[in-house]
Amino acid sequence: MAVGRIPIVTLAVITLAITLYLHPLKAHSDICLSVDAVWNHRQWLRLLLAPFHHLNTCHLVLNMISFFLTGWYIEWSLGSGWAGYMFGTFSILVGFVYLLLNLVLAYTLEDPSYMMHCAIGFSGVLFSLKMVQYAQAPTLAGFLHTTLLLSLLECVFIHLFFSKASFLGHLAGILIGLAYTQGPLRTMMELLTSPKSARGKVSRTPTKAHRENRCHHKERRAGLGTTPTLHHGTHINPNRVFPPALAERG
Repeated sequence: MAVGRIPIVTLAVITLAITLYLHPLKAHSDICLSVDAVWNHRQWLRLLLAPFHHLNTCHLVLNMISFFLTGWYIEWSLGSGWAGYMFGTFSILVGFVYLLLNLVLAYTLEDPSYMMHCAIGFSGVLFSLKMVQYAQAPTLAGFLHTTLLLSLLECVFIHLFFSKASFLGHLAGILIGLAYTQGPLRTMMELLTSPKSARGKVSRTPTKAHRENRCHHKERRAGLGTTPTLHHGTHINPNRVFPPALAERG
């Protein structure tokens, strides 16, 4: 990690969370996320406000320390622009998934109390960012099943020792992280920012036929003819210049 590089976006999010904790825009009961408030009463602004408000000092400090370490790494590896885009997008999507999980449980278990469950805080977004961090640095967690196991164990641990912690909120964060690292979310985000470049990243490695056609086309234009064939069936062209590998984002 580049210690000398200041994570501007990460620090801005932390500053926003501290400011809203000291000067909350509304009472916690008017900010927290619940199915009844958001979907039944159409209070969509809660999706933007809930992640950046916290119940108490301990809640704020624990979340912001963890976010500083995770956010710094993501911003260092992906860039400040994409990190800010990711933080904002994940904040809203985690809220949507949290509401959806509560709605499904309310109808599946026939328990209307899930409609009233109200969550507040940044921890759900943190879990989604940790999934991305593990994918960026495989040495931290290894394969996908190890990443999932660590995240789920952390989720259960927090839920057991902090009774007010939202298990569904953390689970929603894990699902969004998986959708980004293993699903279509990253591609969709790229399409929304730059459609042309995102479409060009769908196939990052040229096919063998495409490389050979491009090579023969260059040889024909230069009048080089065909290249000799080795016993292994490998073509060698001393004038052929291989394109640099495309750098992958995230």
